[in-house]
Amino acid sequence: PGVEGGPVPTVTVTVTRQTTVAPPPRAGDACRPADVVVDLLPVRPRFAAAETPQFRLSVVNTGRLDCTFDVGPKQLVAKIKSGRDRIWASANCAAGTGSSIQMLRRGIPYASVFGWDRRRSRAACPAPRPRALPGFYLLQAEGQGIKTRKVPFQLLPKGR
Repeated sequence: PGVEGGPVPTVTVTVTRQTTVAPPPRAGDACRPADVVVDLLPVRPRFAAAETPQFRLSVVNTGRLDCTFDVGPKQLVAKIKSGRDRIWASANCAAGTGSSIQMLRRGIPYASVFGWDRRRSRAACPAPRPRALPGFYLLQAEGQGIKTRKVPFQLLPKGR
């Protein structure tokens, strides 16, 4: 309230909203998880006692643009479990940065095969690393917003 007949002060509130618009995706940017299909499969369903189990990784970009994706063992982690027991993870004993950034062209798979030494692992890969026992296991890859389906495989006992 002002003095009778005098000016009445006016209060004006100004709200400023700042929005950041993400630049449109460009070729060579990191792949969006929704644009990447990852499969991790054992090369065979069973491995004899003397064999090193081998696994095939396939990564395909289904997006419109070429993009980059890290397939390294610390970024896209391969895991082996037996029930709730975590047997092995590729990130545990990986050398160096554990990174391997690949340029993925639309529809052209990146593929690799890697082996597992049949030894259990934990973070920092402490010794001793006991051997995994014969039996059934589940294989799965996880990381960067992606989780593959669990695929079974078997380690056979000696003599089979």
